Amino acid sequence: MDKWINPSVDSSFVLWGQFIVYTIYCLVAISLIAWFATRVTRETTSKFQVKPKLFYTWIILLLVAGVGLHITTLLTIPWSRVGLNGTGDVQQQIYLTIGWDSNKTDPAKGGGPRGAPAWSMPLNDDGTAATPIEIQCNTLVKFSVYSVAEVSYTTDYATQPDHSASDNATRPALTYGFGIFNQDANRNNTSLVAQEQVVPSHDNNLSWEFIHDGFYNIMSTEYSGPLGSDVTVRSAIHVTGCN
Repeated sequence: MDKWINPSVDSSFVLWGQFIVYTIYCLVAISLIAWFATRVTRETTSKFQVKPKLFYTWIILLLVAGVGLHITTLLTIPWSRVGLNGTGDVQQQIYLTIGWDSNKTDPAKGGGPRGAPAWSMPLNDDGTAATPIEIQCNTLVKFSVYSVAEVSYTTDYATQPDHSASDNATRPALTYGFGIFNQDANRNNTSLVAQEQVVPSHDNNLSWEFIHDGFYNIMSTEYSGPLGSDVTVRSAIHVTGCN
């Protein structure tokens, strides 16, 4: 892996960084409004006057801090250059599809009278993956996800599926989302780790490097109708080797 990668960076770290950056930008906007308000409401002889030089110095400092944090994330977040430039030492390729399953009719499992959307991963009765995707820690993984009209189940995640038939199917392929989630003790979703929109007739790629052991859920993060509100595979990804 490239030397610029910081293995201690994960999604929670990025979330805090974004919180700080956008708090700074909000302060810029609030400061501008407050400065304008004081200029138009106070007498010119008032002792409390923020001079333009002081105000613009404050704004420049805030902007430098915000832009500096963006540059810092570019240089430290492992997946940023891969996502921006499409380059990187991809060490594992994973293929998945999501589409309509006409046999998914059990309401207790999210089915409908005519079926429901589903991932291509076979499930156990409790909704967990029958064969989880095995990933080694600190490995750059590329997920290629396809939206198809009719889903076909498979445990071969290393072979690119045939997704061209979806263009000519009577049932249209829909737009879904590919979200990777941490899970709690009951295997329910807790926090979003990474996501990618899954558009029909396109290669939808997401490169990621896991830095924590454990099981992860995958879920469609795009609305695709009432039956597509919880298209989830629990314990779909199993990461080992971090500890």
